[in-house]
Amino acid sequence: MPSKEDVGAGGGEGQGREEVRGCRGAGLIFAVSYATLIFSGPLELGLSEGIGLLVFAGATNAFFVTLLSSLPGAVSEVQDGPSALFGIMAASILADPEMLELSASEQLYTVEAMLAVTTVICGSLFLVLGRLQLGNIIRFLPSPVIGGFLAGSGWVLGCGAFQVLTGVKLDPATLLDVLQDPVRSAALGPGVVFGAAMTALSRWNKQWYTIPTTLLGGTAIYFAALSTQGVSPQGAMDLGLLLGPFPEGGRFSPMLLETAKLDQVLWRAVWDQLPRMITVAGLGTIAILLNNTALETFECGKLCSTVQRSAGERAELLARGPSTKAIVLQGFLFFGTAYGLLDLVKGNLADAGAKSQQKYLLMDFRYVVGIDGSALSIFKKISAMARANNIMLILTDIGKPELEPVLTELRGESSRNVGEDEDYCVREFEDLDRGLQWMEDTILSRYSNRAGLDNAESLSFKSIMSSVCKSEDDEAQFRKAWRYVQFQAGDVVCRKGDFADRIYFVETAELSASISAPLDEEDTSSGSNDKQPSNTQLNLPIMNNFLGAVGFYSNFGTVRFADVVVMKTGSGYVLTKEAVDLMAEANPDLAIRTHMVLAGHLSETIIARNKLLTQYYQT
Repeated sequence: MPSKEDVGAGGGEGQGREEVRGCRGAGLIFAVSYATLIFSGPLELGLSEGIGLLVFAGATNAFFVTLLSSLPGAVSEVQDGPSALFGIMAASILADPEMLELSASEQLYTVEAMLAVTTVICGSLFLVLGRLQLGNIIRFLPSPVIGGFLAGSGWVLGCGAFQVLTGVKLDPATLLDVLQDPVRSAALGPGVVFGAAMTALSRWNKQWYTIPTTLLGGTAIYFAALSTQGVSPQGAMDLGLLLGPFPEGGRFSPMLLETAKLDQVLWRAVWDQLPRMITVAGLGTIAILLNNTALETFECGKLCSTVQRSAGERAELLARGPSTKAIVLQGFLFFGTAYGLLDLVKGNLADAGAKSQQKYLLMDFRYVVGIDGSALSIFKKISAMARANNIMLILTDIGKPELEPVLTELRGESSRNVGEDEDYCVREFEDLDRGLQWMEDTILSRYSNRAGLDNAESLSFKSIMSSVCKSEDDEAQFRKAWRYVQFQAGDVVCRKGDFADRIYFVETAELSASISAPLDEEDTSSGSNDKQPSNTQLNLPIMNNFLGAVGFYSNFGTVRFADVVVMKTGSGYVLTKEAVDLMAEANPDLAIRTHMVLAGHLSETIIARNKLLTQYYQT
């Protein structure tokens, strides 16, 4: 079955996980609903097997998407639009004169074969688009096409829901008959009310439990209303208000495990549906590209720049986290996903606390593949909200030509890139790291007079020596082991691949380690499938810290993994392997205490670096 992939909006401490749980909880109900839509009318006797089929398909999709997707928090469920079209295709198959001569089981297996073949076609198309990295083709669809697709999907689903509730197709004549029939009205009325209630509640409360709770609550209310009318559950089933009764042995079993089913399929009727299968594949592609848009949110301190901060600065940034938000957008932006962004910004404003507290909103566009004109009005509203609430807008990786209209709307009436004398401003940066650096620096400059921030003791050679040495002799041996060095701006400290036989302590200088991660990307600009090597580079600043400790401690002989260049002139110290050996021989206790101090700083550095690498290469 065609599936859609959703990515929850991460909210710092697990908002995304909550939405994922909500999707999983409602996925079973959706699968049953779509099965009821497809296996209706003459296929009603095969409904139990149809439910098993869609539940199995949904579970399989969810398992492999969760296992193999490169997007954290991604879940998959059966698509709604194509499921409605499957009902039309099933009805067309059953209308074939040759199908009328077949048994009920043969008709059922033919429809299941049609579903299986369509699924293979859809999966093959998704695989090709993914391998060729053609997900951005959605940008070439004009707004009327996208709007018509969404409206058409809604109409088909609405007609299908009407048929499921009443047992008849929707048209003016049948609508009047249904409204005059008390039994059918008893099914249609509650269905319409429940659909409206679920829509309103899911917009009002976006927690993961909203949809499952609404489903359980609606079921309880429905049975309570039936009981007030003296209708028992069995009576409701007899009136057709419940699914069932199901025949004995009507469980689903994949055709590949029961090949005898394949012999009962009328394959000519299946292949007659090939044009519709291709249509379903196309619609499924559009749907998954429109749905596959993520909004990940982080607070300052949880998503951090590569600039190394002191313990006091890190604590300050974490404390200011609730007044800041960084949103990483992904996929194709149209009015539906942009409206979700607007709701997210509104929610952040509601949770931000006192209006007098300075607030920041960073939006990263590095993963955006395109934008529809219908979304521009939403960004204009976001700009107005930011201005009204004195929010600093920080835009990163927004230099793509197709994003120029978004930039215009977010700038609003002001074309400035700075806001000298007011809280509101719009700042644009080349990438996420530079935007985060500016936001962090601005926050720290505003609150630099806070107790414990300016007074936070920075790491120095003297403080290290004081924590290690217990006597003047220890200090003399410690100074002898560490050789003073002067770093000059532009000098290369080491190259990637150099022998790692020493460890540096950078005291007042500023260094930068450039890490290049080779990626295999397909060059699609020329239509070629040849893989071209490319590099993703991350520059890690090093100041007031140790350099080369990983290679130094892991194994003498390990090579450097980065190019390190001096960015700002300053001083430092270097400890070689030979000096360590001499210290261990002359004063073993001093050597042990030195290793313990270095290991403590090393562990903290590794944790910070791993967080950055995960943030910039896997997020």
